[in-house]
Amino acid sequence: MNKLVTYISALALCCSFAQCSDYLNTSSPENTGDEFVTSSTSETFKILSWCYANYRQNCIMGAYRWNDPIGSDSEIYPEIGSLNNANARLLPELLSVNAGGSGFNGLYTTIARASRVAELVAGKTAFQDAVAAGKVNDWTQLYGEALTMKAFCYFDLVKHYGDVPYGYENNNVEDYSLTSRFEIYDNLIEILKEAEALMYPLGEGGITAERFSKGFAEALLGQIALYSGGYQTIRTDVPGLYGDVQFTTKGKEELGCVYARRNDYLDYYKIAEKYFQAALNNKGTAALVTVDDRSYANNPFQRHFQYTHDLALSPESIFEVGNIQGGQSGQTTTSEYSYAFGRPSSGGSNQAAPCKSFGALRIIPSFYYGEFEAGDMRRDASVTVTGSKGDGNEALLSFTPGNKLDGGIAINKWDENRMDPPYTTSQRTSGMNWPVLRLADLILMQAEVKAELGTEGEAIQLLNQIRQRAFGNSDHAISASGEVLKEAILQERKLELLGEGTRRWDLIRSGKFVEKALAVRAEMTDMVHDLQTKGYHEFANGNVISNYVYTKKVHLSSPLTFDPDESDPALYPGWRGQYDYSTTSVKVTGTDHNLAIEGLFNYIDPDGAEAKKLLDEGYAKVDWGATLVKYADHYTNSNLLPGVKDGNVPPRYYWPIPFETLSKSKGKITNGYGLAQELYMKNILSVCAFLLVFGALPLWGQSQDPLNEDQTTVRILEGDNSDPSIVRYGKSYYLVHSSFIYTPGLVVYQSDDLINWTPCSTVLSTFTGDIWAPDIVVHNKRFYIYFPTRDEKGKKTNMVTWADTPEGPWSAPVDLKIGGIDPEHVVGEDGKRYLLLSSGALYPLSDDGCSITGEPVRIYKEWEIPEEWDIEGVSMEGLNVKKVGEYYYLFAAEGGTAGPPTSHMVVQARSKNIMGPWENAPFNPLLRTESRNEKWWSKGHGSIVDTEDGRLFMIFHAYENGFQTLGRQTLLRELVQKEDGWLHLKEGVISLPAPERLKVSGIEDFVWQTCREHSLNDRFRITPDKISIDAKGNTPKEGSPLLARTSAHKYEVEACFELKGENTSAGLVAYYDENYHFGFGFNHKQLLRYRRGQVSRTESKSPQANQCGKMWLRLRNDANVLSAWYSADGKKWHKYPWGFEISGVHHNTVYGFLFVRPGIFAGGDGQVEVTDFVLRNLD
Repeated sequence: MNKLVTYISALALCCSFAQCSDYLNTSSPENTGDEFVTSSTSETFKILSWCYANYRQNCIMGAYRWNDPIGSDSEIYPEIGSLNNANARLLPELLSVNAGGSGFNGLYTTIARASRVAELVAGKTAFQDAVAAGKVNDWTQLYGEALTMKAFCYFDLVKHYGDVPYGYENNNVEDYSLTSRFEIYDNLIEILKEAEALMYPLGEGGITAERFSKGFAEALLGQIALYSGGYQTIRTDVPGLYGDVQFTTKGKEELGCVYARRNDYLDYYKIAEKYFQAALNNKGTAALVTVDDRSYANNPFQRHFQYTHDLALSPESIFEVGNIQGGQSGQTTTSEYSYAFGRPSSGGSNQAAPCKSFGALRIIPSFYYGEFEAGDMRRDASVTVTGSKGDGNEALLSFTPGNKLDGGIAINKWDENRMDPPYTTSQRTSGMNWPVLRLADLILMQAEVKAELGTEGEAIQLLNQIRQRAFGNSDHAISASGEVLKEAILQERKLELLGEGTRRWDLIRSGKFVEKALAVRAEMTDMVHDLQTKGYHEFANGNVISNYVYTKKVHLSSPLTFDPDESDPALYPGWRGQYDYSTTSVKVTGTDHNLAIEGLFNYIDPDGAEAKKLLDEGYAKVDWGATLVKYADHYTNSNLLPGVKDGNVPPRYYWPIPFETLSKSKGKITNGYGLAQELYMKNILSVCAFLLVFGALPLWGQSQDPLNEDQTTVRILEGDNSDPSIVRYGKSYYLVHSSFIYTPGLVVYQSDDLINWTPCSTVLSTFTGDIWAPDIVVHNKRFYIYFPTRDEKGKKTNMVTWADTPEGPWSAPVDLKIGGIDPEHVVGEDGKRYLLLSSGALYPLSDDGCSITGEPVRIYKEWEIPEEWDIEGVSMEGLNVKKVGEYYYLFAAEGGTAGPPTSHMVVQARSKNIMGPWENAPFNPLLRTESRNEKWWSKGHGSIVDTEDGRLFMIFHAYENGFQTLGRQTLLRELVQKEDGWLHLKEGVISLPAPERLKVSGIEDFVWQTCREHSLNDRFRITPDKISIDAKGNTPKEGSPLLARTSAHKYEVEACFELKGENTSAGLVAYYDENYHFGFGFNHKQLLRYRRGQVSRTESKSPQANQCGKMWLRLRNDANVLSAWYSADGKKWHKYPWGFEISGVHHNTVYGFLFVRPGIFAGGDGQVEVTDFVLRNLD
């Protein structure tokens, strides 16, 4: 069955529905649009398709699908020191209160839209007639589909957040509270009973597995009943929350919660049994894949997954989230699954063989080695010990914690090598769908329910149906009863559904989470002990893991392998290898692309004859289990479900309800389970109060004498100016930064003292794509700026532009036709020019610096960050090379530019030759935020400059503690060269003063920019006393405001607006991007509030000013709390009846690397004239 993606472009859909983005207080669609959007079933589906698209883009993949596939006794996350898997490790107290905010908001937004669709369809005569006649038609399908979407999203909310607000969608809400999950489940069951009766089975009415069908609605109903009746961690800190529901508990109560199951659970298992059976009866065209129709393979289990690689729908799929390859103009879609959960690849982000796959889903070694039976075809199709180098070659995975080829053995169900051909244009855009429910999952859930209800014969029949496919025969059929049967079904689900996000929930609802977690920790501890003491560990099934394996590169005529052949070490395990990239246009290295492996499942004595023979044959001895010993704590303790290490505790797997919901609930909603309650700065204040009383060390570190950064560090520019690059030419200094999606781009600043900077030119007057981390240099008296960019189609490249003076004019950008990021121009000791990229790859440049002349050489590998540090990821970037004396000094940013406050850093290395070898500084890092109580967070991306008198300074960026909304600001510190020859941060007070900051700024004091507009001059005309704007769109989502910048914690923006059109509106906004903006405006009739693409309206107290179209507006940002006023004459002011709290709007929560900027918006048609503009710094 071919995919038919019908909702890919829905997020770009221009319709008359209001943007439903306030997850509880969501405005209803505009009444004027109701008739149009229900004028036909196709128009109505466009609105419903928005729900599918919003679920894909803003709900399911946040935090790796809520950590579901990476936190069980078989699945694990690969990195050390990351908060990405804090929930999976059952340490949710490490998460900030807004850590799950994006998914929470996205789900409520989707619920609101789906509920409105159902309400509108219910009013259609064609729907009512069909219901009365007991018939199913396209209108009833849409109604049932909308209800199913609502239930589907609420189910996700309850699973991941516990008890949540329910039933407030499309109402103005000022008073809301928690609803018991069991009440929500009961309501969802009734909703789905109504829905499923009105829907088409799969394959009828044009319904594919990319839309909800009758069978899916019934399966979802059964699943909700199963979860309602299963074990779960419930709250004990909210009296009366669960009403009359009675429970049986397991283990002790802790942190206001306990592990429990309702006493009437069998009633819910009976509901589950009824509707699982209905789903099986009404499965439509769905069918278990039991035959492999391929001539070159015989593995029906893998055949199911091959459909996904073929961009087709498997007959076994009941529902999967649709994607489209590459994307098209106006479409927003990512194929995140094969990137996040795919077979690992170290390839580049584009034009690689294959492109990068992060590989967040790794398999616990004791499960891989010890739990698959011989002959189970699922093992090799599910798990891989090799990945891809990205140049067409297979590579052994390493147990060194990390990502890509590091991080351990990995899931093998999604591997872009198995596409024909692989999509090499760009990572994350392969087009593979995301799995949600397939028939095998449904069959085994029904087996689980029947075993619990005592119909064991039927349960065994269902169980063996899956095992028959796994082994290709009935020799492995199971006959069991009682607890043994229940455990066999649980184990079968573990084997069958590995990596699909089910095992964690199976363990939770079975009541076995804690015991299974403790068991796998013990198994891994025993295994590592044997590896350390004997060099190998043998499992009950006869498999052996050893400290070492032996590998050799070999040539296969068909490098992509299929069914295993134990006689050939290049074909065993099976289902690995590489696609034959020699048939594509991407670069491939060598001709021997495959890896032969010996000793993977048997012990080879490294001092014995067999090992010597393998070495003589060209094999290399490679660390395998020895690496597990080296990182024993990671694999047995700190990264393996440490939240239950004490035993007898409730598993805490929930995400915190976001702060905005808590703060507006009038105290009726709190986070339970030990989760964060408040925004971080408030937590700091409470902890500090605790410290004053009890004298304890800070929770965040051991620093007892925090750096007084106001004395050592100078902020030199206003607002976000990230990824700085600086150069001195004569007595003057020149500075550029990332310009991202703003136009004009690449603003060049000039200074004569390193403190006071003024713009001297803008390099790019038109929008050419996303631009980040440029490098400005002077070579042979000519200025060059090298910069990476990504256009609107996602294509990445590096470019260069040049000018004879920094004032310009600058040349048109020249495409260097190489990927990578953060270019750094370097001149070797021989005078030759090179371009160094963030990977450490050094490319030779032509004499004019405008073309690449040869292949790269990797000259530097990242400094190894201690595993116990809290970082976002290794992420080497921002390399900068400075020649001081006889040494080249290399400075690299590592740790991730955001993430935990302690992530980013600058490390230092040196060499007398640009090609290396490079010696790392023994005291690395040179610069880093050591603790959360420092003023500047995530300090990194250093660029070094010398003065005429020989002093050295480092320009770098950082977030200000508590004000991440202001982005990464540009800072300055002095360096000194000590007797050891290394560069060190200068101790004591910096020798330069802080610049004076303007208290009042006018029109001429800003470099005005727009967001994603082709050119500033297209819509904006700026003179010293007036700004004229051509109106565009109805909200800042549809037309960019004119943007200023400031670093003030508190400021006011004020201006006079005059509307020059009948349908014109205008306002002041705090703008992050087209999706996150907050502001206040007016039109000829009313006052307006802008909020994430949504417009709210209210009556004005100066109606005559509205009617004449002239009004003064004032927006105040008081430490991330927004308020506003309006006036008819600029003297008497009225306050808007709205406000916002925006402290969470920054890269760590909403992505984008941007910052909140004050801006001027003009909407509708006609023009707006702005006068008397002023920005007051109130700090």
